[in-house]
Amino acid sequence: MYTFFAFTLICTFLSIGVLHLYWAVGGKKWISLAVPKTVTGQLLFKPGAAETIIVALGLFGFAGIIGTKAHFIGLPFGNEIYLSYATAIIGFLFLIRSIGEFRYVGFFKKIKHTDFGTMDTLYYSPLCFIIAIMCLIILVL
Repeated sequence: MYTFFAFTLICTFLSIGVLHLYWAVGGKKWISLAVPKTVTGQLLFKPGAAETIIVALGLFGFAGIIGTKAHFIGLPFGNEIYLSYATAIIGFLFLIRSIGEFRYVGFFKKIKHTDFGTMDTLYYSPLCFIIAIMCLIILVL
C-alpha cells in the first residue's frame, strides 16, 4: 500500500512538473485554465518562464523526496528523519493550497465562476488535498 501511494505521488509530481516545463518553453494548451482570473477575466499574475521553471523544479524535487522516502531512490543524504520532515512539509504545503486564500484559490474561495475557479473546484483543490493525505499516509506507514 505504501508503495502505491509513493508511486502515485511521484507520477503526479513528475507529470505536473513536465506540464510546467511545457508552459515554460511556450506551450499554450491549458494555460488559460492554470492562472486565477478576476471576475472581469484579468489574470491575477502573469508567470514568466523562470518562475514556471522554478515551480517545475520544485515538483521534481518533491518527487525525489518522496522517492527517497519510499526507498525507490538511494541517496547518501537519505536520513529518514529529514525525509519525514520534508514529506510533512510537502503535505502541509498542499493542504494549505487546497484550503486556499479565500478569494480566488482553494475550497473556500469566493470567486468560483471563472474558468480557473471551476477547474480549481473540480480538480486542483481536491488534487492538492489528496496529495496532502497521501503524504500523511506515507509518514505513518
